[in-house]
Amino acid sequence: MPSWKKGKTVQYSFKEIHALNILSDDPMYSRHFNTPSDLKIMVCIIFICFTLAILGATFFKVDKIVPAQGVLDTQAEIFEVRNTEPGFISRVLVQEGSQVQQGDLLVQFDSEQIDLKIDQAKQQLENLARNIWTRFYQINDLLDAHTRQELVVGLAQIDNPIARLGYQSYLSRPFLDTIAVNQQARASLSQQVASARNQYANLQAREALQQTELERIQELYQTQIESKATLDQAQANLLSLQSQLESVNETIVSLQSESERLEKEQAQTESAYILERLVGLHDQLDDYHTTFFQLESLERSKHDLGITSPINGTVDAMLIQGDKERIPEATTLLSIRPSYTENELEIDIEIPANYAIWVEPGMTFRASSLGNNPDDHGYVMGEITFIASSSQKSDQSSGRVYRMTGKITEITALRADSRDALLRPGSVLSVEIRAGERRLINYIFDPFTKYLRTALSEPS
Repeated sequence: MPSWKKGKTVQYSFKEIHALNILSDDPMYSRHFNTPSDLKIMVCIIFICFTLAILGATFFKVDKIVPAQGVLDTQAEIFEVRNTEPGFISRVLVQEGSQVQQGDLLVQFDSEQIDLKIDQAKQQLENLARNIWTRFYQINDLLDAHTRQELVVGLAQIDNPIARLGYQSYLSRPFLDTIAVNQQARASLSQQVASARNQYANLQAREALQQTELERIQELYQTQIESKATLDQAQANLLSLQSQLESVNETIVSLQSESERLEKEQAQTESAYILERLVGLHDQLDDYHTTFFQLESLERSKHDLGITSPINGTVDAMLIQGDKERIPEATTLLSIRPSYTENELEIDIEIPANYAIWVEPGMTFRASSLGNNPDDHGYVMGEITFIASSSQKSDQSSGRVYRMTGKITEITALRADSRDALLRPGSVLSVEIRAGERRLINYIFDPFTKYLRTALSEPS
């Protein structure tokens, strides 16, 4: 009899095993040792099920899933707002999470110093404008029509304080009075020349008479009717008249020379006067434009002291402490996340380099919140739109990854709040990329064939 103990396997001795073999060889006793029919049925059922499973695994295909990890983000990058001018912060009008529209004032810098510079530049412009128009009105009546029209067109954009006050006529009067005095002197000289010419004509007539008288006396003297003294007196009178003629002629020449000198002097003075005013006007006009550009630059700098939102969005981060803080130039003050819709969301995917060979643009994927039950938030369906041409080192592991981009085509969320949480930019997602189909049997035999290929490839 077999020896056994509680909790231990039955053990047969050699004699007992030999006796069982003899009995099994005996036809009369062997039928008591045949396999039960119910056991045969179960074995057949198991074999049929296994065969059907192998056939099903051979013909049926399942999706080939490539695991990856992604980050939900908007297509527009976060906008960093910087200042272009250094200074002290006067006011901060937003905080993290504030909704802003394009053009809204975000941060205001103190503008006291630049306001003083702007006032100084404006005062300088007023002074230059007054000087420019003063010079213009000083020579306005002396210019020809073409030059006057060109100057009026060139000065049209400059404020005219002279015309506003109405004393432009007084500015040209001093030089016009000088011209009038000169013209009066020339007129007086002209009168003197005319008088001298009349006197010269009278003297010429007297000379002719005296010459006739001299000839008559000479004839009488030759006939001894007139004395020598009378002849000498007539000759002396003729010489005196000739001397007076020469004197009057010299006077006429002198007066004409003086008149010509006054005329040339007036023309020279007028030309120098106009030239000096024109040169000064153009110099001050250049100074005016230079100061005007400086004023525009100052006003632009003042405008830049008010930091406005360049886009519609949400304040993502504040990088300044607050009022009265000294900020250097080109400092990042805050960052704004652009406003977006669900159509503008995309997923930045990183896939291990050894899996990237299966993925191609146009393949679909399914993503869910990493580390959370998808039944709580739902899934995001999408399509691969971009695959990087080369791999890069992963920031989270020592391996290499390929960067891919996927667009969202469908969103399945259970509740509205779950949808908002699922679509929050910056969320980390677990991504499953559908990289074609694969026969089910491959998943069964691949572990065995992998080690078999490894063993066969090892050197003997």
